[in-house]
Amino acid sequence: MFACAWEAGYPLRIGANRAMDIAGALRFVSQQNRPAYIVGALEADQVTDLLAQQHVPVVLRVAESYRQPADDIGFDPHPLEPDAQLIEKLAAALPSDQLALAGPAGDSLADLRLAAIFAVRGGLSVDRALAAITRVPAEILGVGARVGSIAPGYDADMLVMTGPPLDINSHVRRVYIAGRRVFDQPAPDALVVRAGSIWVGDGRVLHDASLLIEKGKIAAVGQRVPHPPGARIIDAGADAMLTPGFIDSHGHLGLEGDRSNVDTSIPLDHAIAVAGRDFARVARAGVTTVLLAPERPADTGARMTAIKTWGDQRDQIIAKPVCAVRFSIVGNDPLDCTGPVKGALEAGKKYVEKWKKYEEELAKWKQAQTEGKDLKTKPDDTVEETITEEKKPDPITGTWEYTVSGDPMPEPVSGNTKLKLIGNKIQGRISDPGGSESVELTGTLDGDKVHLQIDVPDSPIGNPKIEATLDHEDHMTGQVVVEQFQLGFEANRTDKSDVEFKVERRRGRRDDGRPEPPKVDQRLEPYRDLLAGNIPVVVEARTAREINAITKLVVDEYKLPLVLLNADDAEVVADELIKRKDRLGIVVPPKLMRQRHWKPYCEIVELGRLGIPVAFQSGAQDGARALPNLGAYAVEQGLGGDDVLRALTVDAARMFKLSDQLGTLEPGRDGDVLVFSGYPFDAGTRLERVIVSGQEVRNDVHE
Repeated sequence: MFACAWEAGYPLRIGANRAMDIAGALRFVSQQNRPAYIVGALEADQVTDLLAQQHVPVVLRVAESYRQPADDIGFDPHPLEPDAQLIEKLAAALPSDQLALAGPAGDSLADLRLAAIFAVRGGLSVDRALAAITRVPAEILGVGARVGSIAPGYDADMLVMTGPPLDINSHVRRVYIAGRRVFDQPAPDALVVRAGSIWVGDGRVLHDASLLIEKGKIAAVGQRVPHPPGARIIDAGADAMLTPGFIDSHGHLGLEGDRSNVDTSIPLDHAIAVAGRDFARVARAGVTTVLLAPERPADTGARMTAIKTWGDQRDQIIAKPVCAVRFSIVGNDPLDCTGPVKGALEAGKKYVEKWKKYEEELAKWKQAQTEGKDLKTKPDDTVEETITEEKKPDPITGTWEYTVSGDPMPEPVSGNTKLKLIGNKIQGRISDPGGSESVELTGTLDGDKVHLQIDVPDSPIGNPKIEATLDHEDHMTGQVVVEQFQLGFEANRTDKSDVEFKVERRRGRRDDGRPEPPKVDQRLEPYRDLLAGNIPVVVEARTAREINAITKLVVDEYKLPLVLLNADDAEVVADELIKRKDRLGIVVPPKLMRQRHWKPYCEIVELGRLGIPVAFQSGAQDGARALPNLGAYAVEQGLGGDDVLRALTVDAARMFKLSDQLGTLEPGRDGDVLVFSGYPFDAGTRLERVIVSGQEVRNDVHE
């Protein structure tokens, strides 16, 4: 076989490292007058004149050790250790087509790219190092007309890289041989975004930096972040700036115009199933999170939900099922405008105390179990408490006979209900048509309008509501609303006597002594997080009187975080608000410029410059897509650009106790990133990319 190769004139591959061996090999090649190349060549810099004169190519083994420590040299007087400037000397002495690269003998071929990277570090240009592991080796081996370059007529052998081939953080994503795809790097759920600057949101601006997003969360941010093999890399450019995704602090995206009166028993997150076209419009504008609120919250409050504006599945869209409890005291009795909020907080407080007591008893029981004690008691340890109140006759208190009729019911049904009016609040119990069982109901009286909600435990269709009008004495008529059905409702008062309610408070235990938990009340469940300070109270208040009253109630009396919604007269009481700014924020009205004392007035600018935390809202559905424009307008009106960015990101997140999840580009936060071509509010700056939970918002979806 050797004879055949010799006769065929194949180039000679001669391994030689020391200068004297290289010189001897060159004399042999000259005598034989045939093509050859030298491999190893660790002392080739000492014979560059001979190499250049005979035009014998060199395949230099880059002898850097990177998988394990280098071999010991010790006291060897003649070590085979290359000059640190070897590559630079060879590059200067040899033509570009005479120098190729290889790794150390026995090293993995997969590390050939590393050999080129170390050669660049040693002084070789990037272009020449890349040629030294592609085109030049092909030419040395006599196959340069087929491989080593991408050109017409060449074999379709190609690599798809995640970045520049000799960038240390680039990796092979795909390999083609003869036009066939033979390798795909398993794609990790990882994205690296590079930019000239990153506005982190915590007061830092990083320059020439990157961030890594893995599994939808920011994993690292800094000037040099990890690049997992196969990660997608976006290089936005030296002028680009990254910011956190913008937050709409009060919007109605996804409710599709629903203006139902909603209370805290309604899980608002259940209204959101998919992100449609309206979501895509808002996402493309840079608003990545909407703090969703009903358009008509009940007097007793309603839940708010944090939702994302991009995602394929519901669990990707719901960021936090309950992020606040929202009230409105606008137009309430000026002498007691905070009454409904206080009543709701007190009811929530009693509910929370029940659960605390249960948790304490459960902890004692568990401790007793570990100590071998027996806490068994009677399984039905029940206490009855009778609630009575002397009251003069009113339009509601007493016993009522009702009738419900209409499709899909085959015939009308009747029953009775006992109601009691306390202030404008209604409490009572209503029996089913057979009269065998009764359940609790609550509501309000607003003039002649009666609003009732029936508490049906574990109902799969929610709690029925009664909306009726007192059309004359001892008579009301209206509708019962059950899911999508509306049934006729009519009731006559048959007895005006005060009623008594017997409330059973069970302190039951199971047979093993384990305490029974309290009954779950969906209306009061949000108050467990609220009263723990984990979510804020959001209150729409406009006048100075309303703002002062609710601030004293929520912040001073209950020590809870408060978000004021709209707060038109906030500037009037700014001194009081500034004192409480650590536990208070303001979501300004959607219409930024208004008239105050017959002069133009931009509330967010005035409050923001006073140091009061402020945030933006759309008060709309997909109208939230204009929110970044409101930010630009606030800058034009005199609020600092960084102040506006904070109002759209970190300040909004902090107000709603979401700063561990949203608002900054810190490790652990959601991967919501905006890529701008420059500073976000500079003329000419464009929003280039929007990333929500690590997924880029595309323009070809939902259109």
